[in-house]
Amino acid sequence: MMALLLLLLSCLFAALFFAMHTWQRQMIGRQAHAQAEAVAHTMVSSLKTLMLLGEAESVHDWLARMRAHPELQSVEVLRRSGVVAFRDLETMHQVNRFLGSELFSRAPLPAKRVQGVAASDLKRAAGGTQVVLRDDAANRLTILEPIKVEQACLRCHGYEHNPVRGVLLVTTSTAAAQAAMWRTDRNLLGLLLMGLVLVALLIVLMHRYMEAIIRALGGMLFVTDGDGVIRMANRQAHRGLRGRPLIGTPIAALQAAGHGDLDFAQARSHGETVLENGDGAPVPVSVLSARMPWGSWLERAELVHVLHDLSQQKESEREIRLAATVMDTVPSAIMVADHDANIRLINPAFTAITGYSAEEALGRNPNILKSGKQSKEFYAEMWRSIREEGRWSGEIWNRRKNGEIYPEWLIINTMRDDDGEVSYYVSTFLDITDQKKMEDQLRHNASHDALTGLPNRVLLYDRLDHSLSRARRNGFVVGVLFVDIDGFKPVNDTHGHDAGDALLQQIAVRLRGCGRDSDTVARVGGDEFVMVVESNTERDVLAIAEKVLATMQRPFTLDAITCHIGASIGVSLFTGGEELESVTLLKQADTAMYEAKNGGKNRVVRFRPGMEAE
Repeated sequence: MMALLLLLLSCLFAALFFAMHTWQRQMIGRQAHAQAEAVAHTMVSSLKTLMLLGEAESVHDWLARMRAHPELQSVEVLRRSGVVAFRDLETMHQVNRFLGSELFSRAPLPAKRVQGVAASDLKRAAGGTQVVLRDDAANRLTILEPIKVEQACLRCHGYEHNPVRGVLLVTTSTAAAQAAMWRTDRNLLGLLLMGLVLVALLIVLMHRYMEAIIRALGGMLFVTDGDGVIRMANRQAHRGLRGRPLIGTPIAALQAAGHGDLDFAQARSHGETVLENGDGAPVPVSVLSARMPWGSWLERAELVHVLHDLSQQKESEREIRLAATVMDTVPSAIMVADHDANIRLINPAFTAITGYSAEEALGRNPNILKSGKQSKEFYAEMWRSIREEGRWSGEIWNRRKNGEIYPEWLIINTMRDDDGEVSYYVSTFLDITDQKKMEDQLRHNASHDALTGLPNRVLLYDRLDHSLSRARRNGFVVGVLFVDIDGFKPVNDTHGHDAGDALLQQIAVRLRGCGRDSDTVARVGGDEFVMVVESNTERDVLAIAEKVLATMQRPFTLDAITCHIGASIGVSLFTGGEELESVTLLKQADTAMYEAKNGGKNRVVRFRPGMEAE
């Protein structure tokens, strides 16, 4: 078997040598051709330069120098007929006649025709086609390069319209290239023979190294014979099943009780089972079995089994299931988007809050939740924080699937890969609608009376300040009506606090009905109310005060009880002609109210200067 393998390898190396030999010869031949072609092009350019400079008599010297080059065997300039140029005086006379002067002159040389070039090849070159003649037996390469007429040539040779003036014949030696080929072949053959010897040695040593290789492989590795008995086990196998004898033990016997259904004798079988180590502890493993080629020749090693300890994987799976359970049960919505901001994962709380199911959300951009309430500047600052700090948190308004806009508290964190690039954006958010309502209620309670829902003293001062500011700018009248309920205490004492509270609530409703929506009605004490009225005239303010008085004198019905009360009303006015503050205006209305009470109650009294002294 080993001899057959060596024979196959020898054939392979021989084919490789032939292919590389052929390729090398082609490469060297192309290189020699390219060098000869470059020489021919250069010489044509030099010849044209001499001719254009009027140095035709120097051509013979130039040719002598070119022929002396060690790599050039011959150099000739031919006419299209094959006659060697620059010898007779035919061309010189034609040029002088064309120019109309005896500008050029030289001594004639005997005529000469080129030898060793076929007439057909010369004709092709004279027609403008480069001809390459290769003679491997003589180690030479001949190039027939057409000398084409350029525009500058027509100044002296305008008498003839053939595009090719002549042919440059250059013959170079390929001996150096052939020597390079033989050196390359010799070196290549030596390398291939060395490779063949090395591979043969590796094949011989393969069996000795096989066990070491098996021991060095990751995971637990077992080699068993046809009966499933362990013949070889690597270091990881001994370490993973510490305390258990392995060599000579059937591999199926390593399985823990209740887990013996995996058939290790089946080639290419795979699955999972649980082994038992020397301490009796279970070791979950994955199993992959395969038959070894020619394994029966190698110490009855027929099957190889690769087992991977799944203990950490199983623990990771338990942690993943735990994380999934937590994700499915937390009240916070969780959304994971990739680096392109496409949604990849959501939890049930996301669906409960937004109304979007997994099928509707996955693969889409989170802007499906965008409410439009935030400005472009808001989102620009949010993304700046995400890019520079890796996180952002804050309050944002989003839109549910049904179109309802709701507030949420949003936290966004970035996950980056080993290169520092963003791989995922992880968002968690809570619907804070109830919290916002509670905050609104707390703010409302801080500035409103709990019983009647009217503004309290704090909000009253704020609104009165705003009314005075507008009045100073726009020139209207601001009236303050201080209303003290007459007869409230007897109702409260006689019928109880519940009846008194119900009466105060009805009083609040009637007071709001006496003014406009822009007017303010506030409760500032037990049975004391204040109205802030904006009007164009003082008469309108006083008319509203009289309306309040009449409204308070009408009977109030509390379940089965009918109550009769009244009101003492003090009025102070800001007409724009004086600098009054809110506190002063309220104090004046309070003073006028006491004047009404002292004057017999159920009256409207307007504040007048000097009333404080009285």
